[in-house]
Amino acid sequence: RALGAMRGSPQLNADATNYIQHAFGGLQAIVTAVLLLLAAGGLWVLAWGAWTQKSWAWTIHALLLAALTVYSVVTLMASPFRSLALIAACGVGVWQMSRPAVRRWYGAE
Repeated sequence: RALGAMRGSPQLNADATNYIQHAFGGLQAIVTAVLLLLAAGGLWVLAWGAWTQKSWAWTIHALLLAALTVYSVVTLMASPFRSLALIAACGVGVWQMSRPAVRRWYGAE
């Protein structure tokens, strides 16, 4: 069934402007899956680093919080509620990560 769908030639519109979607439409799911698997693997490594008290995990957490904050500020005009909520969550994360007990946990002092 899948091979039959691949073998069938897609029809172009009158202007022949929809060829990219037909040419690469199936790859979108594969690329998305690969990117999500890479992100999941990275988050798993970060969680393992936090669980085992690695000092590099504190640094990566801080960098991720900074990147999320910058992203939120950049997208503030497009979606203000979501951006403000993310900025508030990042602020709580920075406050939590800067506490002395947390810094000691990671060995970042």
